Amino acid sequence: MKTYKHIFFDLDRTLWDLEKNSDETIVELYEKHGLEKAGIKPFEHFSQLYREVNDKMWAYYLRGDITKEVLRFNRFHKTFLHYGVDNPHLVKAFSEDYTKHTPMKKHVFPGTHEVLAYLRPKYTLSIITNGFEDIQHIKMKHSELHSYFDHIVTSDKANAQKPSREIFEHTLSLLNADKSECIMIGDSYEHDIIGAANAGIDQVYFNSTGDKPGKKCTHEIFELKALMEIL
Repeated sequence: MKTYKHIFFDLDRTLWDLEKNSDETIVELYEKHGLEKAGIKPFEHFSQLYREVNDKMWAYYLRGDITKEVLRFNRFHKTFLHYGVDNPHLVKAFSEDYTKHTPMKKHVFPGTHEVLAYLRPKYTLSIITNGFEDIQHIKMKHSELHSYFDHIVTSDKANAQKPSREIFEHTLSLLNADKSECIMIGDSYEHDIIGAANAGIDQVYFNSTGDKPGKKCTHEIFELKALMEIL
């Protein structure tokens, strides 16, 4: 078995449960901002539609087509418009509350703390995330993940985004590490796995949804605890 010195983790949807934390916040804000009375219902449809719109907005952002500010506003504005609600003031208030409260949620994937506690004494652990600098640190603090990691590399800080080689090379430089000593763990095949492979770094594809197993990668897992059998 290959020996590694450094382990890179993605954050959202790999350790920090984005969907669960987002849904919990949206439930609270849906009631606070009276969205049902505004004609945005049912909640379940609103929540699912928001996920779809948010994913599209993030794709635009990662391509450099829109700014962070536009992403944050438009993901809710476009969702509200689906229900015929065009209220910029409501969108702005909802978006600001969502951005403030979601990072404070604490849900992580099953086995997260157990796995990180197992890995921490054996390896240098780092986060590589396309998330925003201010937001990702808040998430890690409130979900008690900070103490496991030596470095948190965000796309903001590195001025590069996965799957580009630059963000991985930035992390290697930060650690003064050779790519052969490193392995990347993430849920996004496009951003984490292909990105790491293109940088010459081994990968663990965390296929948490069980979607199309068997894609090309160094390792594939379906639960985080499986990392303790690999590393």
